[in-house]
Amino acid sequence: MFLRKFRLSFVLSDVDSTLHSLFSKISEPDLNIFLKRLKEVNTLLSPKEAVLACNYLDKIANKPNESGFSHSEISQIKKSLINHFRSKLYLLSDPNQLCKVTILISDSGILTESYVRDFLTRLDKLLCSINFEDIPVICDCLIILNRRGYKIDNTCIKFYNVLASDNTLESIDNLSLFKVFECYTSLNINNKLLENKIVAEIKARVNQNKVPGPQLVKLIKCNSPEKSKLVFLNQFLLSKLLNDNEIDLVTLVSILNNCKRLNRDFEKVDQIYLSHRDKLSLFSEKITLQLKLDLLTSFARFRYKPQYLNDLLESISVHLEELSFEDLTILFVNIFYLNLHSDSIIDHFKETLNHLQSNFYLNCCLEYNNNFTKLILAMSYFSINDHDIFNNIHYEIIRNEHKMTDQDKINLQRFYSILKSGYSHDSLINLINEDILKYLHNNNKCYQTQRTKDLDHISNLITQLSHGIYEQANIGGYYLNFIIPRQMKSRIKSGHFDPQEGIGITIAQFYKSQTGSEGREETSEHILMKRILKNLNINFVEISMHVLEGLNRSQRLEYLAALISKASEPNLSNRSNYFFPKTNNLVHA
Repeated sequence: MFLRKFRLSFVLSDVDSTLHSLFSKISEPDLNIFLKRLKEVNTLLSPKEAVLACNYLDKIANKPNESGFSHSEISQIKKSLINHFRSKLYLLSDPNQLCKVTILISDSGILTESYVRDFLTRLDKLLCSINFEDIPVICDCLIILNRRGYKIDNTCIKFYNVLASDNTLESIDNLSLFKVFECYTSLNINNKLLENKIVAEIKARVNQNKVPGPQLVKLIKCNSPEKSKLVFLNQFLLSKLLNDNEIDLVTLVSILNNCKRLNRDFEKVDQIYLSHRDKLSLFSEKITLQLKLDLLTSFARFRYKPQYLNDLLESISVHLEELSFEDLTILFVNIFYLNLHSDSIIDHFKETLNHLQSNFYLNCCLEYNNNFTKLILAMSYFSINDHDIFNNIHYEIIRNEHKMTDQDKINLQRFYSILKSGYSHDSLINLINEDILKYLHNNNKCYQTQRTKDLDHISNLITQLSHGIYEQANIGGYYLNFIIPRQMKSRIKSGHFDPQEGIGITIAQFYKSQTGSEGREETSEHILMKRILKNLNINFVEISMHVLEGLNRSQRLEYLAALISKASEPNLSNRSNYFFPKTNNLVHA
């Protein structure tokens, strides 16, 4: 009678209501009878019924006073149900139901290695016959298994091949397409054909206005820069969103957090901020402060300095006491990248560090995050030379070496160059712990930056002037191409090069203007690089791509020849007017 009632009342898509109708009137003695009966007949249950029973057992386990069964006994019944369930996986011929059941098992906390192995084996055999409506739940299931640490590579590869075949992506609806997008960006498994198809299909639908604003927002939010291989899409999606939709400031800030760069649309971002600025008073001070901090972080990442930036920074500065230590370090790094010399922020940062250090709290607060190597560059830039603080930060960095990106390691090389070049306080290098200096020295030439098209283009033009090019010389963490003047080429030994005999090529970096083009103010990173190179006695030329793009080929060659000629003259420093001519005519030496 129990099994008959159990089977007749089962609806997989409505588990909770089924359980409620089945068990809401069971008294305490009957509940114990049910558990005993379930223990006896678990091998007779279908796979779906086993999952239903497991979910109800979870509810019983959370209310131990309602039954005479212990947690361990209930857990044992669940294991028996799942083990028997595994033996019946082959009965499920519908991949949709197979994945739904597996998700329910995962939510019940009873996934096992053996179950996942059998599930993947069964799913592999069903992938060749999936329907369009099966795709979202398969994606969800694979994402869940991946998050739980199970190895699903082979099944994913087969699934990706199915998705990339024929016109599958073109035939599914938006929600299914975005679920495929989420799956692909969440799993560290590449399929270039599928990737290209996903990008092309999303762009096509967005350009045809087939994707509503809320879906665009959701798509950007799930496309995290830390995990996604397709984060470059966010800039395109944001541009379309701003063109065709009205969004509020909270939504704007949240999606800007997921954009690595922004080459245009700055004016629209400004309009949204300025039109909603007065409405910030409707939020709590905590939410308002966090919004402003996030917006400032995005501006720092984009290297954009809007006209209202100082007002934004001032509104944050009055709440410095309310910031956590982590938020304070992020703010400090941001003013470095935006080249904002805020005495109140710098002084408060120093005071906070000194207070934490004097009370032995500093090590507790210095939990490693991806801002640490940026932090030491910012501290050097603003001439904070407390060796104890530098030592403590470096110990935390070294302890978390496995978490560092290549850019983090390059930042450490640059800090080591700052120490050696005397850019920072003269005595700082003598006060840094010897083990840290040894670590910095041993890792000083291990990581290279990627070449850029701009640098390759400039180097190609310079070779047409009969000069030689020495590529990717590591000068203090800056990987420069060096010009070998034609009169010196014979003195350069094959495979050996002294940078002080050549002329480094640097591409001038400027903050973005409201139109997205280069402004006139050099970025703090570029200023820092020039100071380090000068302190290392490295001769170099600065080239602005903005200027170069306005010249024809012969003018470019003449322009570069003039720069190289000036840089070759003794006792002449680099001057800004070399890369900002007043007209299209070149500045002749």
